[in-house]
Amino acid sequence: MDNRVVTFYAKELPNVEKVLLNQKKVFNHFGLDIEQIEFTDTLRHPHSEAMTYYLTKLKHWETVSIFDVDCVATSTDTISDAIEKIKDGNTIYGNAQATNGQIPFAAPNFLNLSYDVWRKTVEIWEKNLDLKRDIFRYQEYSKDDQTLVADVAEMFNIEHRKVGTNIKLSYPVKNELDPVWEYPGNNDFPRFQWGNGTWFDSHTFHGTEIRYEHKQEVFFDVCKKIIS
Repeated sequence: MDNRVVTFYAKELPNVEKVLLNQKKVFNHFGLDIEQIEFTDTLRHPHSEAMTYYLTKLKHWETVSIFDVDCVATSTDTISDAIEKIKDGNTIYGNAQATNGQIPFAAPNFLNLSYDVWRKTVEIWEKNLDLKRDIFRYQEYSKDDQTLVADVAEMFNIEHRKVGTNIKLSYPVKNELDPVWEYPGNNDFPRFQWGNGTWFDSHTFHGTEIRYEHKQEVFFDVCKKIIS
């Protein structure tokens, strides 16, 4: 199976070379590879636009695993397990996140989808011109007479739920430091906390907010522990 593993980063990121090197070392430690792509200067909304552009231009692929630059695999099975979950061609799988107390979604720190799901995505966006052309862009939407702002890749999840695509979520199992955010949980989704270095049951670790230099140390520390 032709699976692509990719991350995107800004050249202005503090200690960018150290961040990239640590991510690459961890992947190589598990016998995995990852393509690290720099945001281009022409992008207004780099994270979401880079993801949309990459998948739009990508040729000859079956599945893709997208990582944040401060997210790493923690097992030799991270990618193969993800592929197993999405191989039906109708499933999106990723690490759980929630914005403003809304329904948890598969976040772009670790997001997995098949080519069939991507084709379905394009069809959804072609039929709904109210959606931003940048598929993973954060944008406003209405719910229960409220105007809410969806985070990166959240609308992607929302629109796929409407058409019956399966959304499988991986949840945090522990945090290195006190977590930043919490989802309270309900009958449909468990309570979970994340931020400041979060380990997920997807066999991934996400440093979180790597753009802030003071937040990078936990990422570097965990990478060092993994490869030592």
